[in-house]
Amino acid sequence: MPLSLVAEDPASAFYARVLERAPGPSLVLGSGDGRVAFTLAAKGVEVVAVEPSEPMHRAALELAAQLPGTPPRLLHADLRSFRLDQRFAFVCAPLNALGMMSDLSHLESALATVALHLAPKGTFAFDLRSGERAPYSMHLSERAHDRAAIRRLRQTFFLQDDVDRALAAMKLQALERYGDFLMRPFEPQDTLQVVVGSALFTT
Repeated sequence: MPLSLVAEDPASAFYARVLERAPGPSLVLGSGDGRVAFTLAAKGVEVVAVEPSEPMHRAALELAAQLPGTPPRLLHADLRSFRLDQRFAFVCAPLNALGMMSDLSHLESALATVALHLAPKGTFAFDLRSGERAPYSMHLSERAHDRAAIRRLRQTFFLQDDVDRALAAMKLQALERYGDFLMRPFEPQDTLQVVVGSALFTT
């Protein structure tokens, strides 16, 4: 997949725009097949991309081998427990990565990873599925390396209040919230929350 096609993805374009506010080393949590991470790396910044799914991590490695330039550092790890001795100007969790947390406690754990890796005055952003009766869970399927094995993935829909409560617990704050990647203001009935924020206290 050429990098030009990756960059045309609305989510990738959104995260690239937010990166322009805080250009610098970037951490992508839940990087999937890498398309957001590759778009950010194309901006000339250092990118570390973390993906908990082995099949998706493998897909990103395969794509990285086909693209020009310096690829992101691609890591396979759990977003709730991942720790790196480095802070980043920009931390993002794109493509409903946080929606794969099974409940609010796991969402808080993932947001703790955001907080611990966010540089002072840094910016974070993420998108997740929303719903009027969230948290509501549905299941997706992921085929493992062994083609006979299919792993069921649980996707959770979180309300705005749930997200804000989890952010506050990790001393993070939402400064902007959109209902799509074109930055339309979020409304309670929207099925997508796109959040941009910072730490509550910066030094």
